[in-house]
Amino acid sequence: RKKMMANSSSEIRGDFNMNNQGGGGGGGGGGGMAGGSESASILGSNANYYFQKRPTPHFIFRMKRRTKMALGITIALILVLAAILLAFFLTAKRALGPPTPFHMCPDSDYAVVPLGVYGGIYNDNLSSFLLTSKNSPYFIAMDAGNLYNGIVAFITAMESVLLNSNEYYSPILFPSWATNPTQKAGWFLRNSISGYFIGHPHLDHLAGLLIDAPEDYFANPEGPFPTYPAIPKSIIGLNTTISAIQTDLFNNLVWADFAQLGRYKYQILDDGEETEVLPLMGNFTQGLPLEENDYLTNLKVKIFKTCHDNIYSSAFLFTNNITSRQFLFFSDTGVPSSVPESWCNWTSHLETVWASVDLVNLNGIIIEVSFPDETPDNRMYGHLRPRDLIGQLHVLASLNNVSSLSDLPVIIQHVKPNLNPAVDPYSAEARDLILHQLTEQNNLGVKFMLPKQG
Repeated sequence: RKKMMANSSSEIRGDFNMNNQGGGGGGGGGGGMAGGSESASILGSNANYYFQKRPTPHFIFRMKRRTKMALGITIALILVLAAILLAFFLTAKRALGPPTPFHMCPDSDYAVVPLGVYGGIYNDNLSSFLLTSKNSPYFIAMDAGNLYNGIVAFITAMESVLLNSNEYYSPILFPSWATNPTQKAGWFLRNSISGYFIGHPHLDHLAGLLIDAPEDYFANPEGPFPTYPAIPKSIIGLNTTISAIQTDLFNNLVWADFAQLGRYKYQILDDGEETEVLPLMGNFTQGLPLEENDYLTNLKVKIFKTCHDNIYSSAFLFTNNITSRQFLFFSDTGVPSSVPESWCNWTSHLETVWASVDLVNLNGIIIEVSFPDETPDNRMYGHLRPRDLIGQLHVLASLNNVSSLSDLPVIIQHVKPNLNPAVDPYSAEARDLILHQLTEQNNLGVKFMLPKQG
């Protein structure tokens, strides 16, 4: 046995010495350890040490035990540090608040939720916005191209930020049986949306209302069932808009007449009419726990007729009776293509809207920009380009005798997707191109925003 050990030790020492001298070469010699690797050299050294020094088993055991203890202490310290960092991160997020309209604009009277932002192709993301205040559980819809899918996106976003929707926007309370985004979205559709302000009757602004109508009713808090008798929600707009919905859509032919079934009630407003919002909501708000300062109890709306190619569209100006703060929503409007401009002078109608705005108290605007600047007039069909909007914002500034609209939030909606080959880095995505063109021409200091669904 001593001879075998001596031979092994000699072979390993020889290989170790050769590797040190050879600098990692790959040549021969050295038996199974040959090959010039650094790991082989180290192993040879350790093996040589073992055969020569022969540490006792007790010494080896003590080394292993100390190594295990050191490893355990290291893991424990890492876990403690990770827990401290996680707690700090969550605390900071709660302290700072999530990056949403509800927390970003503490001085604003209004909060806006985009349920749909596009003007075509994206069937589950068509024009629709919710308006509320930061202390109310009730919302009003401005157009309804998409409802349910946008609500799911909104609730999912709420829960992904702080993992608790009630912490994200505390006034929204769900019943105990609503435990997932689908059930919560159903509850929200039925019980949180108190009425629909519809700007014009094109399907990309109404599809959500039509498709979701069978599920759109005031629900019993004890379960997902309607109350009886039905409590109708209001559909509000110009006579031309309401007439088209009533005659051509909810007509028991294209779709069931859900107004006749008690789900909806039509409310017609005349061009230029200003009225309180709460009475427009009808029976929906009866018995609801509305706080004295809830925005629905202090909100009025003024409707304006606008031009959308060969039909009339609308703008809605909302004003808080207590603070005088305003928010302005435009449904589609702009340059005509199929009719002469004399049929409905779109710039004249917009000037009427701008003249009614209190710029000092204007919290924000939602308006469409459907096409990029390169689009010719004969392809516009009642929509806006960046240059058209910039020109109209100059009219707003001029009517208020100011040279700047510094930091005025202008939310751009209804962008049409680009299905043609890209001609520059921006045009591959129409939203990027339109934002780029707006930014290049923005000499008024406007804060342009292109929202995402939810």
